Amino acid sequence: MHFIGKLFDGLVLLINLVVLALFACSCYSDHVSPLQSIYPSFFGILFPFFFLAVILFIVYWVIRLKWYAVISVVVILLCWEPVTRYLPYHMMEEKENASDIKLLTYNTCGLGQNASKNKGREMLDFINREDPDIVCLQEYTFFKRPDGLTEKKIRKVLSQYPYYHYNAASNNYKIGLAIFSKYPILRTQAINYESLYNNSCLYELDIKGRKVTVINNHLESNQLSVEDKAFYNEMIRHFDSDKIEELRTTLIHKLAKAYRIRAVQADTLNRIINRQKNPVIVCGDFNDTPISYCYQTIRGNLKDAFRESGFGPGITYHENKFLFRIDHVLHSIDFRAYNAKVHRVNYSDHYPVTVSLAFPDTVTK
Repeated sequence: MHFIGKLFDGLVLLINLVVLALFACSCYSDHVSPLQSIYPSFFGILFPFFFLAVILFIVYWVIRLKWYAVISVVVILLCWEPVTRYLPYHMMEEKENASDIKLLTYNTCGLGQNASKNKGREMLDFINREDPDIVCLQEYTFFKRPDGLTEKKIRKVLSQYPYYHYNAASNNYKIGLAIFSKYPILRTQAINYESLYNNSCLYELDIKGRKVTVINNHLESNQLSVEDKAFYNEMIRHFDSDKIEELRTTLIHKLAKAYRIRAVQADTLNRIINRQKNPVIVCGDFNDTPISYCYQTIRGNLKDAFRESGFGPGITYHENKFLFRIDHVLHSIDFRAYNAKVHRVNYSDHYPVTVSLAFPDTVTK
């Protein structure tokens, strides 16, 4: 029996080491461009599963009173930066300073016009309640029919924002990006990609006498149809081994294509960000997690507001059991971020994110 116990522990340790290797690969997979190799991108999206498995192994070895738990702890410490990027742990909420900037980013899913008629107005009411200084919206659109949410009606509801800019993703589709600002918009620059539904837009704002560059983004989606998501959701609820290969092939094909497109978009944004001489804020729907080439490339030397002041996984996309943080707020070192928060309001398939940003010389000592 003693021999069998040692053999079993050896087998579990071997599996543990394999999982640790996969976990480490997922943590640093964002350093490889999908244009060079697509496989690391899939490791990145599987990070939470590998991390959970590593934690379970630690618990197992602790219960068994085996020192092998130390191996997993050491690997987690070696991967601490990506771990805390994915799972920050700031819990203290600060009192907001009136001199600071409060920003909201929100993928509105067509401002609710593809769902019930009330969703759009509920989103606008939510924005009013939060009362941010800058509002960056993605998948923003409006009706031309007077019985719907027209552009004029939206601006009337958000009348506290005297400065507004709308940029359509393409000439064929009126869905796009919008910014509502309490600060003057000095300049705008469309950053268009070869995509029907996705684009970025740069705005130069005058914030209390300081020029600040804000870049609003909606990067390439994963191209999963409503049917694909429903199929995935059904598989989670009622596993069917006969259909798993069909789901796997669909997901890999569509995700791989989207990863490559976003890699090009991220490289473009990285060059634009690096040319900016003003303080920079980059936000929006990246359609990629904090462990991805797209996120890592756009972030560059910027800081992640949620990592600096958020708590937990901060899931922002929540439809059909696809649960990821893909909406981000990044900023240059000219700011200090605090009170980053994901608001769990079900007006869209995304949750909105708010964060307060302070210029270091305005921080109360």
